[in-house]
Amino acid sequence: MIQEIPRKYETFINKLITVLGRSLVKGSWFLDGSSLIEFVVNRRLSGKIYVGCYQCDAKSIKQKMERIGLALEHKKDNKYSTIIEDIKVRITIYSEKEIPKDVIYAPKYLMEDRKKDQALGKNGLWYYLYSQLRPYKFPIPYKTGSFLDLTMPLWFKSLKHDPKKPTGNEFFTPLRIENAKELMFLLYECAETAGFRQYLFPGFGTLLGIIREGSFIPTDRDMDHCIMGSKITKEQEERFLIEVAKKRKFKDNEYPNGLFTGRKREPQRRKDNSRFLWFSCGHKKPSGKQTGCKSCVWKFFDHAGYSWHSKGGMWVKPEKFSELRESIALESDAVGKGIPSEYLQEFTTMTFQNIEINVPVLAGHCLDAWYSSWARPRKGCSEKKDVLLIPDWSNKKSWKML
Repeated sequence: MIQEIPRKYETFINKLITVLGRSLVKGSWFLDGSSLIEFVVNRRLSGKIYVGCYQCDAKSIKQKMERIGLALEHKKDNKYSTIIEDIKVRITIYSEKEIPKDVIYAPKYLMEDRKKDQALGKNGLWYYLYSQLRPYKFPIPYKTGSFLDLTMPLWFKSLKHDPKKPTGNEFFTPLRIENAKELMFLLYECAETAGFRQYLFPGFGTLLGIIREGSFIPTDRDMDHCIMGSKITKEQEERFLIEVAKKRKFKDNEYPNGLFTGRKREPQRRKDNSRFLWFSCGHKKPSGKQTGCKSCVWKFFDHAGYSWHSKGGMWVKPEKFSELRESIALESDAVGKGIPSEYLQEFTTMTFQNIEINVPVLAGHCLDAWYSSWARPRKGCSEKKDVLLIPDWSNKKSWKML
């Protein structure tokens, strides 16, 4: 949600953008630290302002600032400070050794086709509007999540979200949110009984909503939960499926078919070893008076340095892969989407609306891989940058990355 600019920040913002824009003849500046988090999560600035600079030097910045009556004070190492309109600005000058260039700037092929996303600036940074009343645009790193992972590890664990005003177009009404939380709690309960609670985590749009919105994305239509298949045994996952389908009682309500009572899409399995890939469930119906919520449950499998998820044969000819239709053989067993396995090797716990959940330590890397411009709210499904074609499950030599 775009915020109106408080009056005390009006002049400050004008000078901040003017000073940094004109002072850094070489290099780029962008929101950094807690200012970057606050902008991404709540679209506002407050308190001390933190700014990052890349491919520039302090001497040049200091000279330019002195010309307009500003002083740049060196604090320690690569950190500096200045005061603009009585507001403190902390500046960190990053080197290429600290932050990889591709995290800050978009790749050349995207720069050459910026019309597809007008938020992409000429220098490869994202530029997002701060106010509808003034044309102020703030730059943030291209891979915002990866940048935060590298500079502020576990940055997502202490987020504070502003209350969101309803628009009347939400799928996730207050009642449906409560039912979705119940389903999330019950899925964790099933995973704990099966012995792998630590490897169940919210993924895709559900993780994005938790981090950016502090809730579920209002216009999303379901939840996504993921399991690290490489960390669990076949016996554990089969026990999990039994628990999901088992009759249970929760908050004085009985569910005769467990989490399949309101929504059941049978587990899809691999053809080579029968281990499950995906299923969809819900303890209450997603539509009607119950206003429940369904959840897809994906079990990732590793191959060639990536972690993949798939629906098996159900994904062979879907509209989601229409742009890859020429590359996908119709007789294939499955198609999968993936991200680098290193992103899902370590998890941490955090509290989401009174539920203890697991989140990848490199959550920002995951969001960048799934939604390259996730910091700007907009509709869309997870990206298909890494696709695996599986003509024959039993012959890994036939598997092909597209």
